[in-house]
Amino acid sequence: MTTEITDTGTEGTEPAGTEITPPAWTAPATQADLDRIINERLTRERAKFADYDTVKARATKLDEIEAANLSDLDKANAARDAAETRATEREATANRKLIKAAVTTAVAGKTADGVTADDIIGYLGELTVTDDGDIDGLTETIEALLEAKAFLKSAAPAAPTAPVTTTGATNPARNSNAGQITDISGMSPPEIAQALAEGRLDSLLG
Repeated sequence: MTTEITDTGTEGTEPAGTEITPPAWTAPATQADLDRIINERLTRERAKFADYDTVKARATKLDEIEAANLSDLDKANAARDAAETRATEREATANRKLIKAAVTTAVAGKTADGVTADDIIGYLGELTVTDDGDIDGLTETIEALLEAKAFLKSAAPAAPTAPVTTTGATNPARNSNAGQITDISGMSPPEIAQALAEGRLDSLLG
C-alpha cells in the first residue's frame, strides 16, 4: 500500500502554537563593524525626524499668526467697550440735566426758600428717563413728596384783606372823634377857620 503525503501548509509558515526564536545576537568582530552598526541606526533614527525643523517652523509661524489675530481681537473688543462706556456716560449726563430741568420746572413756586431742585432730586432718589425723554409720574411724585415732608413746601400765601371803604367825606378827621373841639370861646377867628377846615368842629356843629 502506498501512503500519500499532502503538503497543507504554506512555505515559511510555522504550525500554530510554535514559538519563533529570534536569531542569536553576534557581537561585532571589529571596531569597524561596530561603527557601521551605530551609523546605520543613527541614519534610521534621523530619517524619522528629517522634517522636524520644517514642522517646528510651521508651528511657530502658526502660533505667531494666532497671537496676532488674538491681539487684534482684543484691541477691537477694548475699543468697543470704551465706545460703549463713553456712550453710557454721555446718556447719563444728558439724563441728569433733563431730570434737573424737569424738577426745577415742576417745583417752581412750591418749595420753601432755600430748597433747590437738587434737594428735591435727592429725596426722590433714582428717576428713570424713557426713550421719549419723559419722566413718568414726575409731577405726582413731587406733590406726594411735598405733602409727606412739609418742611420742603412753601408756606401758603396770606389771605388778602378786604379793602376799607368809607362813606361821606374823605377827610379822616371827619370820621373820627379824636381831636374834636367842643368849645371855641377862647379861639381866634383864624384858629376857628383852620379847625373848621380840618373837620375838628364837626362834633360841635353836629
